Amino acid sequence: MLEGMQAACGDDGSISYAKGANILNDPVLADRLNVHNRDNHSVTIDERSSGMMIAEALEKAHAADVIVAVIGEAKEHSGESSSRTSLDIPQEQRDMLRALRQTGKPVVAVVMTGRPLVLREEAGLADALLVSWFGGTEAGNALADVLYGRVNPSGKLPVTFPYNEGQIPVYHSHEPTGRPYSGKFNKFTNGYLDLPDDVAHKTGLFPFGHGLSYTTFSHEQPRVGFSRDKDRAIIKTNVTNNGSVAGQEVVQLYVTDLVASSSRPVRELKGFKKIMLQPGETKEIVFSLSRKDVSFSIANDITDTRRRWEEGEFLFATGTSSQSLQETKVYWRSATRQNHIEYKMS
Repeated sequence: MLEGMQAACGDDGSISYAKGANILNDPVLADRLNVHNRDNHSVTIDERSSGMMIAEALEKAHAADVIVAVIGEAKEHSGESSSRTSLDIPQEQRDMLRALRQTGKPVVAVVMTGRPLVLREEAGLADALLVSWFGGTEAGNALADVLYGRVNPSGKLPVTFPYNEGQIPVYHSHEPTGRPYSGKFNKFTNGYLDLPDDVAHKTGLFPFGHGLSYTTFSHEQPRVGFSRDKDRAIIKTNVTNNGSVAGQEVVQLYVTDLVASSSRPVRELKGFKKIMLQPGETKEIVFSLSRKDVSFSIANDITDTRRRWEEGEFLFATGTSSQSLQETKVYWRSATRQNHIEYKMS
């Protein structure tokens, strides 16, 4: 990461570096994380105290225009046999980030991780948050290009980041409940006692499909039509780049089968398209879904490949994430007198 920033900066400025914090201070945990890297530790514990390292970072930060804080996990934190009871950033790094926030300088946090983390405090402390995952050998150069604005980010989260560990499992395609959370705490509804009302209790801190850009996009309400034989739904929507720079947007399509003989998820991702839009440009995006695409399993055992589509009300939603959507409700009828159709998948 440091090499990438230095290369991107070139002669236009200077990059100051300070370690700031260990990945963690616990020698027992460090030894476990280094189990496969005895000759080349990925987790090393500096001989200096946490206070000394933070002081060094603050000295550099006070002289800087912008602070880039690279935080997160060691690569061995994730992967096979790497379960954690806590998904917080290690305390040492959080202490550093709090101190950097107090400088009053803009803080950009780059989070390296192999899993969704609880980033509630970090999101509040940083002016910008970039989840980089664990990239390859060119990750430092790629991240520097994003931070310097040479590349407009367009990635979307493939998972939901929880507000707290107690929300897990938290995901967009959960099944409905008879007592849904109403948006404000009420006893005996499907919410949490210790979450504030302004936090979506079923969607986490950052929902599936979320991702920001250096521009903004607006999505119109989808328009839904059907093929003559009613086998296909045709969904169209317009997307506009409202900003001053070109950018790519991932337009996402979700479907809800509102009434079925088997309980269906509240929302299922059924398609997505990535488009490039110039400032002020509008494009029409078209999706096509067959009845088979929105059918569901009616299997009795693992060898049973039968699926069923049922006539009824469907909700088609398009937008920029699983929680930022424009919706249209339609009644999908059969072209025949059959109110359901069964398929056998090969």
